[in-house]
Amino acid sequence: MKLECYFFRSILVQVHADVIFRRETSEGVSHVPGYFHTAPQIVSDGHDLDVDSILSDLNLQVDAFNSRGSGYVLERVTRFVLSVARYRPLHGSSYIKTPRFLIVKRCVVNVVNNDQMCFKWPFFRLCTSRMLIKNV
Repeated sequence: MKLECYFFRSILVQVHADVIFRRETSEGVSHVPGYFHTAPQIVSDGHDLDVDSILSDLNLQVDAFNSRGSGYVLERVTRFVLSVARYRPLHGSSYIKTPRFLIVKRCVVNVVNNDQMCFKWPFFRLCTSRMLIKNV
């Protein structure tokens, strides 16, 4: 997984498993399919792939399937898919130039800033413009 993180910085990993359960009854052998998947895991420089968590999650799902007293036993895994997807989390940045079509519409206030508080400045601008309107 380190190679993928080198190319993509962060990736999402999810496991899908299709299995066959088996139960012996008075009429013979009964087979039932089961479909399980794990929650996506973020893997990056700061977060290694937690294989134990994946196994634990799958085991808990199989146990939950059997907890209803069905008597089924896991016979075989018919499909096991490890899905890996590029993950690009949202993050703040500094000033980004407003696209021309928005400038022409005059519908956006884009405050020029040189720090990492770009989320704060529009609210500050809104509050100060309201104070100016009240004082006029």
